[in-house]
Amino acid sequence: MSSRAARVVPVVVLCAVLAVGPVVGGTAATQPGDGVPSGPFTTVAVAPGETVEGRVTATGGRVVVAGTVEGNLRAYGAVVVLTGDAVVTGDVQAFGGRVVVDGEVSGPVTAYGGTVAVAGTTGDLNAGGGTVRLSGTTGDATVLGGTAVLADGATVDGDFEYDARLDDRGGAVAGERLATDSLLGPVGAVLRLAGWLPVVLTLLGGALGFALARADPRTDVLTRRVREAPVRAVARGTGVALASLVGVLLVAATVVGLPLLGLLAPLLLAGALVLLALGSRVVGGVVADYLPVSADAAGLAVAVSAAALATVPVVGPAAPLLLALPGAGAAAPSARSLRIRSLLSVRGSRE
Repeated sequence: MSSRAARVVPVVVLCAVLAVGPVVGGTAATQPGDGVPSGPFTTVAVAPGETVEGRVTATGGRVVVAGTVEGNLRAYGAVVVLTGDAVVTGDVQAFGGRVVVDGEVSGPVTAYGGTVAVAGTTGDLNAGGGTVRLSGTTGDATVLGGTAVLADGATVDGDFEYDARLDDRGGAVAGERLATDSLLGPVGAVLRLAGWLPVVLTLLGGALGFALARADPRTDVLTRRVREAPVRAVARGTGVALASLVGVLLVAATVVGLPLLGLLAPLLLAGALVLLALGSRVVGGVVADYLPVSADAAGLAVAVSAAALATVPVVGPAAPLLLALPGAGAAAPSARSLRIRSLLSVRGSRE
């Protein structure tokens, strides 16, 4: 294997792991015999065959309810799953990055997450997320967010009110279908358009990367950094992404955090655009080493390809992230350089 190939292969492998990791981690792995999702950071709040009387509150990376709760349920996690064997005699409030309700809930259900899937039987439903999929049976249903999927086999015994883009695949609604923008107003329109944000940002990033390369040839230095140490650059970019995510979560956890994030949203989008621009330029420069194309053309082709992948359901949004990581790693100063700069500044101040 050539030295160039030896440098590129680890990057490809790492990118594949990063792309597949969220999908694998978010998929409910099962244990033999009980069908309960398992894995690291999993909290099984109620095990199969177990009955808990009274209110149950559970938090964790992944919260699983597979038994009977004779009372109310409160579940908070990156993933919240009520399996097909779950029974809740009271009401349910579930909040997470992904919420799956496959069991039987006698009372009303409030479920909010990045995606919400309701395939079981519930009382009245109030659900919100980027995508809300109904394939079970509910009472009155209110859906907020980007897309509301009324799957074939879904039954809404009452009214179906939605402030979302409706994807009707043959579900039955006994009452009225009420399309309204009064629930979220302009925010609902923003959420619906947000589904195209990864695509738009990636394309704009590719164009900005092309412009930066023409305006300042020094961006080629970033390409050399990735070419010389690809794994280090991607690892550094991953560190930047994780640190940014932790910072956003910490800010959001404060009293003024959410309004502050709203004010900072334009700056966050601008930062993401710059990282995508650098990423398209950096990856394009590496690709140009192996194909008979210019770095400019390769950078644009990389951005267009990432934008096309971003349209793929579920895994698509990972494509812009993977493109931004090498750009962030190439642009971020290394820990060693930061130490050197700190020592030089201290020495200068002493003199």
